[in-house]
Amino acid sequence: MKKLLFLLVAVLVPSLFIAGCSGTDDLVTTKQDVDVELDSFQITYNPPAGSSELGKAAIAAATTGDNPSCGSVNLGDLLADNPDWEDIADRIKEVEIDNVRYKVTNNLTNVAITGKLSLTDPVTSVLTTVGEVSIPANTDVPDWTDLPFVGNGKNTVNHYLSNRDVTFEYCTEGSPNDESLSLTLGIELGLDVVVKIL
Repeated sequence: MKKLLFLLVAVLVPSLFIAGCSGTDDLVTTKQDVDVELDSFQITYNPPAGSSELGKAAIAAATTGDNPSCGSVNLGDLLADNPDWEDIADRIKEVEIDNVRYKVTNNLTNVAITGKLSLTDPVTSVLTTVGEVSIPANTDVPDWTDLPFVGNGKNTVNHYLSNRDVTFEYCTEGSPNDESLSLTLGIELGLDVVVKIL
């Protein structure tokens, strides 16, 4: 009986040790939320090229009121200015997008529009829509609200989170390009960051 008990202990103890070690990462890391706000854009009607002498194509510039309205950034620079990031920058193991949020203010557009966020596709280098949402006429969305991903949108954002020194273009757009189009659209990235515990 003693031999059987000894054999049982000899078999169980190593397996308990192995099972105990499988969750080691959970013991030395924690997950933190970090929010990063991009520049907001004033989106206004942009007459089609050639419709008047003043008509012009949309140009990447966050300070203008074009439709689409664009800017460029790399996430490394943005995150470096974030106080939540400063405390954990040296201990980061992984960063992924949790969600993209938007808010709308000063919406004077008298028709319903589709608000879109586009980023440079890392493979084709062409702007591609990563998220879009319907915005009712003359309606503000004052609180940060989830912007649903479309297509490969989540993977596109995650590419830039894994390559934070790469600069990319991002644009917001209101469609259709109605003559009454006038609103301010803000974009925020909600990040899940896995951090080593001190």
